[in-house]
Amino acid sequence: MTPDSLVIRHYIFRAAKLWLIARMALSALIVLAGDNPLRLSFAAIIATIILVSFLGLVEVRRNREQSLLGNLGVSSQTVITMLSAPAVFGEALLWLLGQATE
Repeated sequence: MTPDSLVIRHYIFRAAKLWLIARMALSALIVLAGDNPLRLSFAAIIATIILVSFLGLVEVRRNREQSLLGNLGVSSQTVITMLSAPAVFGEALLWLLGQATE
């Protein structure tokens, strides 16, 4: 069973903002280190996705939304998927952009 589109939009938008903020901060650190932020290793990309998903879960727990989501029939796996989807698509897009600029 899929959650309501309102719930999906809210969590996807929240995760996209979180990914954008985290990626901008990580990119600034990478630039300060003297490297290209578009050309990350596969392990760094996976670590970024995991970091953003974890931060999203922390925010869900901090806002005490897990009970609401449970009452709406949204499983924890679905929440993790919604929180990691923007990071996966964003990192894939940046990886493709990095490959095109070589």
